Amino acid sequence: ESSSRELLGRFGADALRIQLLCLGPADSRASFDADSLYNIRRFLEKIWRSVCGRIGKGRFVSRNVLVAKHRLIFDVSKRLQGLKFHTAVSAIREFVNFLASPVTTLEEVDKSTLETFLVVLKPFAPHLAFELWERMGNEEAIDDIPWPEYSKELVEPPEREHAVFVNGQ
Repeated sequence: ESSSRELLGRFGADALRIQLLCLGPADSRASFDADSLYNIRRFLEKIWRSVCGRIGKGRFVSRNVLVAKHRLIFDVSKRLQGLKFHTAVSAIREFVNFLASPVTTLEEVDKSTLETFLVVLKPFAPHLAFELWERMGNEEAIDDIPWPEYSKELVEPPEREHAVFVNGQ
């Protein structure tokens, strides 16, 4: 059994923090699994590569990226309010996978999208978010940036198709 100090030195505070947040709902029983820290560490490294690989390369923001960004803000905000930290981390993981996807080009992810992502990431991995924020060349401290707002129209498009059954048909 590894001591918390040893785990902290080996994996970092952000990995340990995410591990604790991912144990499940606050009212459930869960046990700490030091082995899963390897997966979390790889996830944090994927964030590092995804953001660093995009710094200064975005020329515009595509509709797909815009929708993904607002969905991220919506999902994480809602899950934080409900104290569902483990599912908030899942929403962050989905966004990182979207960023790392080969169909998401470097040019379509603008600086604003990366900055928003880092602000949303900060409660879960503050050290990583801070470091990447500075790498992006931001002079204003990430702590001074307010929580982003989402567009309801982008998260829930106003036009929806509904199936209606009349007399079983």
